[in-house]
Amino acid sequence: MIPPAFSTSHSPARQIHELLTAIELPGPVAQEAGKALQSGDIASKGDGTAHGLSGGWWLEGGPWGTATLYDRHPRTGHPRPWLAVDRNLHPYRLWRWRVGLAEAALRLPGEGWLQLTPGAARHPLWGRSDALALWRSGVAREVASCAALDYTSIAHIPPLNRPGHLPPGAGEVLLNALAGLLENQAATGVTYKGPYPTEQLFHSLRRSFQFTPPLEEALQTFVCGEMESALSGRSVENPLTWTPAPFAPLWSAPDVLAQLRDGAESVWLGQTPFRRAWGAIGRLEAGARVWREEGEEGIRYWAGLVLLGAPYRRVLLLDAQGRLLKREATPAEESEGQGPPLSDLWRETLFAWAILHSTAALAPGIARLAKDMPVMWAALPYSLADIREGRLLLQKAVFAQLARLETPESEAAMMLISDVLAGALPLLRRMAQRRLEEFPPARLDALLEEGRATQQAAGKTLERVVPALVKSLLKGPALNSV
Repeated sequence: MIPPAFSTSHSPARQIHELLTAIELPGPVAQEAGKALQSGDIASKGDGTAHGLSGGWWLEGGPWGTATLYDRHPRTGHPRPWLAVDRNLHPYRLWRWRVGLAEAALRLPGEGWLQLTPGAARHPLWGRSDALALWRSGVAREVASCAALDYTSIAHIPPLNRPGHLPPGAGEVLLNALAGLLENQAATGVTYKGPYPTEQLFHSLRRSFQFTPPLEEALQTFVCGEMESALSGRSVENPLTWTPAPFAPLWSAPDVLAQLRDGAESVWLGQTPFRRAWGAIGRLEAGARVWREEGEEGIRYWAGLVLLGAPYRRVLLLDAQGRLLKREATPAEESEGQGPPLSDLWRETLFAWAILHSTAALAPGIARLAKDMPVMWAALPYSLADIREGRLLLQKAVFAQLARLETPESEAAMMLISDVLAGALPLLRRMAQRRLEEFPPARLDALLEEGRATQQAAGKTLERVVPALVKSLLKGPALNSV
């Protein structure tokens, strides 16, 4: 679908021309749509404004200046999207329809597109599946598949077979596109139907859908019986209902993407996401975060690194509409580069905590990583943790930030430990998930039993090592002592 010559460096007008041709629109409609989009009228008039074209086609303005080209499905009468662009006319969704969906392409953060081909794959648990391929530089490489859907009338949210193999942001881009289709189809609520209702999936879903119960209650409802569902080999309908509420993207630069819903909820710099904190918490959550500030110039959003409850490094400044105002210079790596490896006490705490805060099926994989994976302190510009050349790197700036805190020493030590562990957890889960995806289904029962035993042992380890680690930090949290 995407022309081999297509490049995100092309002008928006050229992108629109190429993509309208690629999705095989009638010639007059393609010309009318191209001219109408480039006039800027659709985005300027705001949400819900329709611009009629010939042959029953129309352009409709959406939230945050987006615009989508539609016709009506001949059977259902629902609006059927073909092309969606952001306020700056950057295409981010393409749909090509026959009776059903023939093909779709969804723009990813950073570089590339996710290509969706219905019915092009099969899976041992749910049979006929829709193939997902990563498209970069004119080359497509299949990375995963999802259970097959009728995209003209979506009945549920489907499972993915290899979520750990998707590039950053691909899962939520796919879910956001499904939420958009569900809005077109006037769906008021759907459920997830699949064997893997994980915490990671929950957080991906909430970026494009809404739920009624309080956050913690909704999460517990969603993940309840997760592994039992997976081991049953059946796609089970999850009890939590999701209402579509897709975000609107805006590319202010080729590598800067704002995802807008209630303001800027996520901001991407290349393939690095900065997220707004969720939950009833007394301080900012740690890591790559988005936070809102109000002043004389109105609402502004900063994307940056938060350590121990306070902004540590400001990276991108956006206005209230998600437009990039300022990009701070990328900090140079500190002269000493990577620091020393973690002490035994830190290693034990890190891996035991990760095992205990993951599902039983992931626990054996994390335990294996604990045996042979090098873990180092390092200077990281935008994150609490990273994987490079097979090493897990942890943000050493937490120790410098510790000196700035005006809190009781024991509380400060626990904040430091919490931030470091929370930063490493998603990476360790992702690596363990990849191993799990290759695990023989016939041995999953044994794996689950091993995982439960591993978690019990990890709980006992934490009871021993956390007080010792806090005591070590209170003596003097110098990097070379921990």
